[in-house]
Amino acid sequence: MPVVAWYFGVPKFHVDGIEVAEVIQVVLPELADRANHDVQVVSLGAIDYVDDVLRCSGITSVGVTADIIVDLVHWLEGDDRRRVAARMEGLEYVVRTGRVK
Repeated sequence: MPVVAWYFGVPKFHVDGIEVAEVIQVVLPELADRANHDVQVVSLGAIDYVDDVLRCSGITSVGVTADIIVDLVHWLEGDDRRRVAARMEGLEYVVRTGRVK
């Protein structure tokens, strides 16, 4: 689960290996650099959807983690993408019709 926090100083994390395998710290300017953002089309059976891709510090994040981080960066920059309504509309259409718009 992605966690966003402001912390003054150097935080100490405990990786228990059960719930958390690794903690990755990335500075905000690297997250905000649009050159590190991309999208990919992902197929899930007959459903195609657009997924955020975030590349920082040699790590590639995709799926919900990348979506949350990229949405946060846009929100911090005053560019709230408000994609939830569009995604729900697309999901409802797929459930109702079995097809992608």
